[in-house]
Amino acid sequence: MLRSEWPDDEDLVNLARLRMRHRSSRIAPDLAQGLDQVLALWELTEDELFRRTRAIWGQPGWRPSSAEQAIAEPVGSGFDTSAT
Repeated sequence: MLRSEWPDDEDLVNLARLRMRHRSSRIAPDLAQGLDQVLALWELTEDELFRRTRAIWGQPGWRPSSAEQAIAEPVGSGFDTSAT
């Protein structure tokens, strides 16, 4: 996420996802604190982050690049059980 000074759409979506998951994490408080620091670095409030990510997900056909990759690449071992 910190690879660039200003986040792209996927960075924003990932930060929002992690914020939702680890908002009040007792297991990893340092992770929650790190996410707060990323938000401050990008000069965003949590409300603005969530508003922007809702707009991103509202774009027709938008998917994270990892999802696009998974769709484009076949899944499985390649073993064809139909040929005997």
